[in-house]
Amino acid sequence: MVEKRRITTNTGKDLLEQVQESDRRPQEIVAADGLTQVSDEGELQQMARAVLSESAEQVAAYRAGKATLIGWFVGQVMRRSGGKADPQKTRAVLEEMLKGGQG
Repeated sequence: MVEKRRITTNTGKDLLEQVQESDRRPQEIVAADGLTQVSDEGELQQMARAVLSESAEQVAAYRAGKATLIGWFVGQVMRRSGGKADPQKTRAVLEEMLKGGQG
């Protein structure tokens, strides 16, 4: 499921523990607990927009050349999604929004 990008790596690690502690199959746990990775670009954009609107100081610093802040922005979206956002897609969405002047 991690390789197919249905769940994140962290979710996959947690899932292994849950499978070992129960008689449930991984697919059952993912479905029942809503652990599917968030890959929908519209949903990611919505979360990213919220993070950017709440982080004017960091946005200004990023646009002033502090490119390493992209990791912080990705982390904020990950937190907002409960760790389920696709990190690569999230980064791409954020970079596009920050480059395009949104946020």
